[in-house]
Amino acid sequence: GTKSLKWTLYVTVPLPYLMLLILFFRGVSLDGADVGLKYYMLPDLSRLFVDARDERTGAVYPAAEVWLSAVSQIFFSLSLGQGAMITYASYNPPHYPIFRNVLTVAVINSGTELFGGVCVFSILGYLSKQKGVPVQEVVAAGPGLVFEVIPEALAMMPAPGVFALAFFVMLLLLGLTSAVSLVEAAISIVRDELSSMAPRHAWAGRLVAT
Repeated sequence: GTKSLKWTLYVTVPLPYLMLLILFFRGVSLDGADVGLKYYMLPDLSRLFVDARDERTGAVYPAAEVWLSAVSQIFFSLSLGQGAMITYASYNPPHYPIFRNVLTVAVINSGTELFGGVCVFSILGYLSKQKGVPVQEVVAAGPGLVFEVIPEALAMMPAPGVFALAFFVMLLLLGLTSAVSLVEAAISIVRDELSSMAPRHAWAGRLVAT
């Protein structure tokens, strides 16, 4: 339940930020980091409104895909529409400052993503200079960023095995806590329904008690 879950958060919340700080200081110290950061900080804003065409393949990338990717990222990172946030908020007292907490979660979430971008693109700039290719061609978007770019930076740490283990343990813990929040939302719905049935059905009361 929520009481046992809060103890796991003492590990799963600080560890990702500690890893991000390590990656940040390592990334910005690499040769070519400025190339990646420039690409990250100075995006092509015309892509928001104008379709792009690949000169080599002739493929067209609609501007709408940029907006769709941004919306999908926010929905995914905040678990919007999946009930996890509402489920956890339901355990708070009735007069809890929900509006302030919502803003806090949203700002911290977006701030973490922006800071994570600095860590990743500083490493991408280094790889871009090493391979002699543009930043956008270093690695494809998606899982490749996690399993190719970041291990490259961890391999250059003083104790690469330790940092690599900590990083992938962090990924495992983040995946588990995300799964727990989604399962918790479903369980809370069933539990609430059974609680309303408990006065009329003994079996429902026994299930709620367990």
